[in-house]
Amino acid sequence: ADDERAARPAPTLKSVSGKHTTSTGAIDAALAGVTVDGLKQGMLVVGTVRNVVPFGAFVDLGVQSDGLLHRSQYPRSAPRDGSWPVINEVIEVKIVSVSRDQRKTKISVSML
Repeated sequence: ADDERAARPAPTLKSVSGKHTTSTGAIDAALAGVTVDGLKQGMLVVGTVRNVVPFGAFVDLGVQSDGLLHRSQYPRSAPRDGSWPVINEVIEVKIVSVSRDQRKTKISVSML
């Protein structure tokens, strides 16, 4: 399983109408010029796992603010042995909520 995950390529980005998106419609916020204020609920974003903790993972969304991917938001197909997600893994996530006053972003995995 680790070999499969390591061999899985990062989402492929393409430019669509000036936006940098994957084939599933997730955007690379940094390349597209999106800021944390531009994040909206339901938006699909490409992120990089930066830290894994017992309650979840922090994902760099490319907007000067990390999103929290809580364990309860992991996909059902994710192994329950703590081997997923992996630091530096590029994943596509869905914005669940953004708390602008506290500069916190909650996310869930939409597709892998």
